[in-house]
Amino acid sequence: MKRFLNVVLLCLAAAAAFAQSDSEIRTLIGKAELIGELKVNFKADFDVLPVRLKEGALRRLVFLAEGNDVEIERIVVTYGDGRKDEIPLRHRFAEGTRSRAVDLEGGRRLIRTITFHYRTEGRLKDGRAVVKVYGIK
Repeated sequence: MKRFLNVVLLCLAAAAAFAQSDSEIRTLIGKAELIGELKVNFKADFDVLPVRLKEGALRRLVFLAEGNDVEIERIVVTYGDGRKDEIPLRHRFAEGTRSRAVDLEGGRRLIRTITFHYRTEGRLKDGRAVVKVYGIK
């Protein structure tokens, strides 16, 4: 029992350390601009979101799910110089929820594409999920 409580306390401490408050996210979204969105299919799949280089150098990304639930397993960010950064999210986003701000490797970077590995989790009658991507400079 003591070991279980220690594990629970450790998990809560880790969640608190990595969590961002709702006001922090709202502030970040206020500073962010929509760089793209994509409609998610109802099967395990992946899609590539092209990002116009005119969006400028970005430091962080925030993801917002609309229309239905979606599980994003990982994303692969391809930078302007061709290098790739695989970011494991492994998170289920309920409709209307957003991610924490995800820091990009190396600070401000130009992004060429973002590849999403995902699946829609909600009910078919609720429609397809839309994932919106916001960039923070």
